[in-house]
Amino acid sequence: MSPRAGRPAGFARRLAASAYEGLLVGALLFLVGFALLPAVSPAADSMPTPTGASRALYMMSPAARRLSAIALFAASGVYCAWLWSSGRRTLAMRTWRLALRTAAGAPVGLPRAVRRYVACWAGPVLAIGGYVALQPLGHGRWALGALAFNYAWGLVDPDRQFFQDRVAGTQLIVEGSNDPSKA
Repeated sequence: MSPRAGRPAGFARRLAASAYEGLLVGALLFLVGFALLPAVSPAADSMPTPTGASRALYMMSPAARRLSAIALFAASGVYCAWLWSSGRRTLAMRTWRLALRTAAGAPVGLPRAVRRYVACWAGPVLAIGGYVALQPLGHGRWALGALAFNYAWGLVDPDRQFFQDRVAGTQLIVEGSNDPSKA
């Protein structure tokens, strides 16, 4: 391990940073969602209402839902991949003094950061697939547990790596951990 590599971050620290990152990405997605409103909402005058009645709840069309999902997936992907690559760090990583490195200790390149981002979706994809399979049997709620797949992987992985780090060949390290004054 190179002197710049640092020590691997602990399980609890990585979980806490992930929770904080989730809040930040959620805020980003709210902003993107608001920016998309003009593209996915019908014009106000195209929604007729009877006199004196309140407006009905608007459901987006399938095309608008697809556009919204693609835009939100892309926005979070750009955020993650850009800030995980070339030695950059997200606000959560800065707050928790973490850095993303390859197993050899080098900064992560953009292709590897994209691979890590896509691997982050393993848990949600498993949960959706589980829900689709279990819902006809009346047990769809049990699929919710699959959301934790990426992080539960760290409990059985020999190096305590989360699934996305194992797939991408990355690791979260404590920044400046080689300096005893910053430990």
